[in-house]
Amino acid sequence: MKSQREIEEMVSYHYGKEGTPKRVKFEKEVKAYREMIEKVSARLNIDKVENEIQYEWAINRVEELLPLVNDDTLLCEENSVELEILSIMVSNYSDNHYSILDL
Repeated sequence: MKSQREIEEMVSYHYGKEGTPKRVKFEKEVKAYREMIEKVSARLNIDKVENEIQYEWAINRVEELLPLVNDDTLLCEENSVELEILSIMVSNYSDNHYSILDL
């Protein structure tokens, strides 16, 4: 894991020093993304998929969200964040319960 100093250097390299327009824009986008993650997570009221019923629900919800999200969708948009969160949950459950190594 990178240290706080390494992260700051990387962010400064890509987005400029604190207070520059590019850096301010980046920080606002990160804040909006974090806030949307919290909002969607609270609404979903689930931290991980724990059983087949939740797994099937999550897969169906991912399928509903896919047509609503495209390359032009902002990362901090609610449907995009929900799709990302549920996709990770589905992937984690699949990896733990349907591993190709078990075949």
